[in-house]
Order: sequence, then C-alpha cells, then structure tokens
Amino acid sequence: MLGWLFQRMSAFPPANAATVDELLPLAQYEAVTYGQEFIGTQHLLLALTRLVDRAAGRALSAVGVTRQRLQVALADDLKGDPGEVLTGPLPITPTARRAIAWAADEARARQAPVAEPEHLLLALMADGIGLAALIRLGVDLERLGELLVTDRPNG
Repeated sequence: MLGWLFQRMSAFPPANAATVDELLPLAQYEAVTYGQEFIGTQHLLLALTRLVDRAAGRALSAVGVTRQRLQVALADDLKGDPGEVLTGPLPITPTARRAIAWAADEARARQAPVAEPEHLLLALMADGIGLAALIRLGVDLERLGELLVTDRPNG
C-alpha cells in the first residue's frame, strides 16, 4: 500500500523543514492524504502550516491561517480519492514548480544559500491556488509579507 511513504517518512514527515527541498515530503504527504496524484501549490501551502517553529508557520498563524481554515478554503482543490493507493514520488504541477523556482530566485535576491520555506511562502503569495486561498481567508498579504521579513535574521 503506502509502505514506500512510511518507510521514507517514518509514518509522518517531521515538521522541521529548513529548506524547500525538505518541505516536499510534507507536501507529498498532504497530497497522498487527499488521494491526489500530484503535488500542487495547495499541498505546499498546507505543508507550510505545519512548520510552527519556522517564520513561515508563525507568520501564517499570526494572520489567522490555521490548518483547518486553510483546508476549508482549499476544499475544491483538495478533492481526490483518499482510498486510492499511490506509490512512488508524485509529480509536481507546473504552478508548484514555478513557485519553487520563484522561491529560489527570492533566496538568491536575499543572498540566502538555499531556498527556505519563507521564500516559498513569498512565492505562493504571488500566484496560483495558494494566493487564491489566502485571499478567500481574508489574509492581509502585506502584513503577512511584513511578518515574514521581520521574523527572519537576514530579512
């Protein structure tokens, strides 16, 4: 069944991702949970809500984005077959790939050595399902951006 996932992630991936690459197993877990055959921006955003020890998770929480509220806002985008058995790494949608690339660009612009979850959240705020969900939740995007910058040691 999902043996590959549990072997690779010890049943649930740790929610301490320091880089975007380390966040991808969390996003895959989200996709598998909803029986979806891809990793999209909705899964990336859901994964970010699990990072309570990172600036991205704290900023989302501070503007009222809880995992539960986000699940409601993303309900149409999370429809899948949770009973379906998925194996192997899931493909990443073009929009999610673009967000990851923008996160890398943001990291370079800020002279960070790697793209971190905070860079990804900034990228998700600019486009796609993630932006639409944040708007549906009434998030003040300017405030969210400020929180991300002020909660970072090197901005």
